[in-house]
Amino acid sequence: MISILTNLDFLNEGEPWVPKGEAERLALYHENECLRENDVHHVWPDLNKYLRDDKPKELDFWLGYPALTTKKTCDLLLGEPCQALLPKTKIGTSSTANASQGKLDEIYQALQYRQVLWEQAADIDSLGDSIQKVYRDAQGQPKIASISPKHWYPVIKEGTYEIEYHVLAFVRERMIDKQEQHFLEVEIHSPSVIEHRIYELNKSSIHGVSTNIGKRQDWKAWSPAVKELEPNEAGEFLIIAAHNQKSAGSCYGKSSYGRDFKDVLKKLIIRYAVSNSILDVFGKPTVTGPKDYQDYDPVTRKMTFRPGQYLGINPDPHAPAVYPQALVWDAHLAEARQEREDLRNELFNISEMSPILFSANALAGAAESGTAIRLRLINTLSKVSRIREVLDGAAIRALQVAGKLAKVDLTGLYFEWQDGLPEVEAEKAAYYTLMLPILGSKEILRLEGYDQDEILQIMNDRADEIL
Repeated sequence: MISILTNLDFLNEGEPWVPKGEAERLALYHENECLRENDVHHVWPDLNKYLRDDKPKELDFWLGYPALTTKKTCDLLLGEPCQALLPKTKIGTSSTANASQGKLDEIYQALQYRQVLWEQAADIDSLGDSIQKVYRDAQGQPKIASISPKHWYPVIKEGTYEIEYHVLAFVRERMIDKQEQHFLEVEIHSPSVIEHRIYELNKSSIHGVSTNIGKRQDWKAWSPAVKELEPNEAGEFLIIAAHNQKSAGSCYGKSSYGRDFKDVLKKLIIRYAVSNSILDVFGKPTVTGPKDYQDYDPVTRKMTFRPGQYLGINPDPHAPAVYPQALVWDAHLAEARQEREDLRNELFNISEMSPILFSANALAGAAESGTAIRLRLINTLSKVSRIREVLDGAAIRALQVAGKLAKVDLTGLYFEWQDGLPEVEAEKAAYYTLMLPILGSKEILRLEGYDQDEILQIMNDRADEIL
């Protein structure tokens, strides 16, 4: 059970690190991160037992479905660049571009915010939580960075789920007197101030988890360029969190790599590993014939058999003569192939991913319409829409806070998102032609993204051409 921190006592000297109740959450982040990066042998080392003794001791392939599901989700969400926009300024009956739109574009480009959005989307999908930190760099320019949620410890107001502090904690290593020593660097964020602390960390080993917070050190000696108490110019949290399918009564989200997803994935890897092992053993052609033709092993001084080599047999002398021939065998892999297909389909259902996203041959020879493809992607698009909703809110807040640091008013900021799917122009034109008598020209132009002023201008131009 993941606990909830309600005060800053977990940062007192002598307290265990990681805080009580947080080890499970951090272990889950680590497991999901390894799956996303295809480092599956760190998650399920027991799968190596499905290898033969004459192979390396780590499974030599991984299916990579976690990485693919996250990649495809991010492709649909951000494959077509979204736009950060400000509402147009109304002047009488017309509207003009917002005066701050140029500043917003500069900030967006300077922050390389599209890359931040990719990192955030990947964390929301795979880890369940994503963290953005707004800060000033050494030159005083606003920046936004993605922070792994394993460094994030929210402190909740007791009796509620309102966050009082966002705590970021990082384990640092330094060589002092030719010895490696460990420290805990802490940032305590509130809407008014950011407090910096540094502690000794009594760490028994680099990979140890049984550690304790030691004596608090002098911050000035650790980082002279940063104030121990740093005023928060924005007047609101500089840490922005976003969560995937957050449960009621929890401040943490759920990863798309749930327990059911992992159970099916593990079974699927086992089925592939077993089939590959069988094929490695028996896939080589083996020839049988009279034992006199068999090779003698001078080391073991025995007649030995290895798949792919000659197998000598000693028939009954009264039986017909035996001649060399290829050994025919049946591994009964058809059943295993069907089981793998069933597991794959179950994995797609659990992850809400359509199989057509994973196979270039899924639509081979088919001439499906764009609408038909969207219908086949309805579950995946629903999942992407959920992630887009939480990412949209967090991105707007982060950019607005960065705008405050840059002294730019970004009130009313919004994002225009794309769905990442290609448009079928002929199909769209046919639809508009069919709906023109019902919707009218103005509504069709609005559906194409034109605002009211642009629609009026186009309609006036058309009227002039007719005259």
